[in-house]
Amino acid sequence: LNFIDINTRICLAFLCAMDKIVVPFLLLTLPLTQSRNVEKVPSEGLFTEEDKVDILSQTNFDTTIYNQPVLYIVLYYNRWCGHCISFAPTYKQFAEQMADWSNVIKFAAIDCADDDNDDLCADHSIELFPSLKYFPVKSSSVKDGVFIEDHPRTIDQLSTKLTELIVKEYKLKQHTEWPNLNYIEENTAVESLYQNEEELNYVVIVFQNPESKEFLGEQLVLDSMKYKNILVRLATPQHQYAKQKQLNVPTLAIFKRKEYQSIYESPKPLNLNMMREIVRVYCSVDLAKRNEDTKKDKSRVNNDNFVTPKEQLHLSDLKSALSYMLEHEIPMRKAITGEKLTALKNFLSTTAKYLPLEMKTVSKVLNQIVHWLSDQEQVLSKDFSHQLQMVKEENFPSAVNWVTCKGSSSQYRGYPCGLWMLFHTVTVNAYKMDGKKNNFDPKIVLKHIAGYVREFFGCEECARNFGKGAAKIDQDVENAEDVVLWLWRSHNRANYFLKGKPSEDPTHPKQQFPPNSLCPKCGGSDEQAWNNGEVLKFLIKFYSELKMNSNDKELKEIHPKFQQFWKDNVAFEYKQDKNNSWLDWNQVSLCLIVWIICSSIAVLLYFMIRLLRSKFSSKSGYYKK
Repeated sequence: LNFIDINTRICLAFLCAMDKIVVPFLLLTLPLTQSRNVEKVPSEGLFTEEDKVDILSQTNFDTTIYNQPVLYIVLYYNRWCGHCISFAPTYKQFAEQMADWSNVIKFAAIDCADDDNDDLCADHSIELFPSLKYFPVKSSSVKDGVFIEDHPRTIDQLSTKLTELIVKEYKLKQHTEWPNLNYIEENTAVESLYQNEEELNYVVIVFQNPESKEFLGEQLVLDSMKYKNILVRLATPQHQYAKQKQLNVPTLAIFKRKEYQSIYESPKPLNLNMMREIVRVYCSVDLAKRNEDTKKDKSRVNNDNFVTPKEQLHLSDLKSALSYMLEHEIPMRKAITGEKLTALKNFLSTTAKYLPLEMKTVSKVLNQIVHWLSDQEQVLSKDFSHQLQMVKEENFPSAVNWVTCKGSSSQYRGYPCGLWMLFHTVTVNAYKMDGKKNNFDPKIVLKHIAGYVREFFGCEECARNFGKGAAKIDQDVENAEDVVLWLWRSHNRANYFLKGKPSEDPTHPKQQFPPNSLCPKCGGSDEQAWNNGEVLKFLIKFYSELKMNSNDKELKEIHPKFQQFWKDNVAFEYKQDKNNSWLDWNQVSLCLIVWIICSSIAVLLYFMIRLLRSKFSSKSGYYKK
C-alpha cells in the first residue's frame, strides 16, 4: 500500500473511533490488503455449434487445425468489433454453402476477446479484426498460417479468393485425394475421360483462359466433387473441340456416356451462376447455390426481458474499458515499437492527466507505466503485461463489469461503448482543467486519442474510419472547446453510419446524442440545428457527474456516513498534487495531522490522569506494596 492509502484509512478509523467515543487510543480496523478479484471476459462468441464453423480456443486449436488433410480457413474476430458482427453471418452462410467442399477446405473461428485466447491470438500476430488466415494441408505450427490480405467480405469474393488458394495448394502438392484441377491436353478425346469410371454418366468440360482470376471452372469442379455420376474438367481455348466449335470462353460443353455429340454447348460466354444452372438441369444434380441473402443470425439471443441501462457516466464503465485495454487490447501487439510505442506513451500520459479524481489510483499506475515505457525502444507483449502486474495496486481495475455500456448480449456495446465514454471524459476534463490556459492546445489531446485508435483499436474498419476524420483535426479544431465538440461530432457521425447495422443493439438503437429527452435545448432534430453552446454545457455536465456503485472497491469497506468524506479527501489530495507547491508535506494530509494532534492530546490526558491518581493516593496514605 502507498502512504496515502494508509493515511486515508487512519483518518477514517479515527473518525469511526470518535463516533463510538473510544478513547484514549485509536484502533485501525480497516484491512490493509485484499485479494485481487479478476473477472474474465464472458466466453460467448458470434458462432454456435449449429454453424458449419469449428469453434476454436486455446485448448483445441492445435488438434483441430494442424496435421489435417484439408486446407483450413480461420477467422480471428472480436465479439465487440462492429465489422466482425457484420461479417459473421456472411462467414457462417458461406461455410454452409461450401459444405460440399469439405474434403478440400474447412472453416473455423476464434474469439480473441475471450481472455483464455489472449496468448494464442498474440502468438498468431493478430492485431486487427476481423482477420482471416489460411493453413495449408498438413500444417504443423503457427508459422504455416498465412494472412489473407484485404480479405473478401461477400459470398462471391470469398468463393473466388478461396478457390485461388485451393488452386495454389493443388499446383504445389498435387493432392491425389482432391478432384483434378489440371487442364486436359489440347487433343484429349472426351471418350478417354470415361475410362475406369463405371458410375460416370456425364462429362462437363469448362473452357476458360488459364490466366483468368475468376476461377469459374475450378469452382464448378469443386461444387460437383461429391457426385459420382459427373466429372468436370478444365480445358483451354486451344482445345480441339473449342476450336472446332469456335466457342467463346468462358463456356462449357456437356457430354453423356455413349453419345458422340454433346448434349449441351454454349457458343457464348457464361458466368458461374449460369454454368451451375445448366449443369443442374442437364446432369440432374443439385449444386449448392451462392447468394448474399444472409439468414437470420442464430447466435442472437432473446433480449425481450433486457432493460436498457440509464444514460449516465459510470465509474464501472471507465474502469472496465481501461481494464480491457491494458490487460487485453494492448498486449495483443506482439511487439510495440516506433510509432506504436510513441502513440501508446502519448495516450496513456494524456489519459492519466485527465482522468476523474475518483480514479487517482489508476492515474498513478498509468504514469508509472509511461515512465517505464520512456526507457524502452521496443516493448514485447509479455513484458508489458508483466510490468502492469508489477505496478498495479489494490484498487486498480481488473474486472470487466459494464453498467451503462451493458448490452442485451455480450456482442453488443461493451468495450467500444466504454472506450467512447473514456475518450469523452478525457476531453471534458482537459477542457475543464486546462481550457482557459494560454498554452492549452486542444489538438494535442485529440491527436493522442486518434493515435491510440489508429495503432491499437482492434476493429480495422472502425480505426480506418476514425482516422479519416482525425486527418482533419488541424483544420477543424481551433478553440479550446473544440476538444470536446470535435469528439462529440465524430461519435455522432459514427452512430449515423452504424444505425441499422448488425452491430447495433436492438434494445439500444443508435441515435444522435444527446437526444431531446436529455437535453431539450441542444437541438439536433431534423428541423433544428445543434446549439453548440448548449451542447457544450450538457457534455461538460454529463461527463462530470460520475456515478459509482456502493460496493465499488474504493468505497465498499468504508462506513456509509464517511464515504463523502473519502471523496472530499481524494479531491483535496488530488488538488495538492496538481499544485505541487512547497506545502506538499510529502503527501501527509491534513487528516493525519489532526489525528496526530488528537492522539497527542489523548496521551497527555492519560498521563495527567495517572499523575492526579498518584497525588490522590499519596494524600490518602495508600502505598502499593
